[in-house]
Amino acid sequence: MIILRKPILEDGAKIYQLANSVGGLDVNSCYSYLLMCQKFADTCVVACYEKEIIGFAIAFLDPQKPEVLFVWQIAVSDKFRNRGLAMTMLYHILLREHNTEIKFIETSITPSNLSSQALFRSLSIDLKCEIKERK
Repeated sequence: MIILRKPILEDGAKIYQLANSVGGLDVNSCYSYLLMCQKFADTCVVACYEKEIIGFAIAFLDPQKPEVLFVWQIAVSDKFRNRGLAMTMLYHILLREHNTEIKFIETSITPSNLSSQALFRSLSIDLKCEIKERK
């Protein structure tokens, strides 16, 4: 069974390793993932299977616009892709009790990342909202 939960500090290094292994991400320093786990856990999620982190979504609330959730990175281990886990992780963040003020989602997606584009298009359809793209 896959368990979704807020990340803890100790998850940062494992998230960093997963980010390195999935390909297609601009991998940041291990420190940045540790920082996100420690300071922004309320807007992040890890997916675990048998105590192994198999996915993560890293996001934060914009300090100048607290109604905006900025989704920084999402990754799912190759073995668990195409099961809707990325979407499930996004909903896990959005449906948390203390995230009820979120009204908008922002993200940046590399033009070649078709799977992320499809994910956010599907999310917009589910939420019955529009997507505004800036290039």
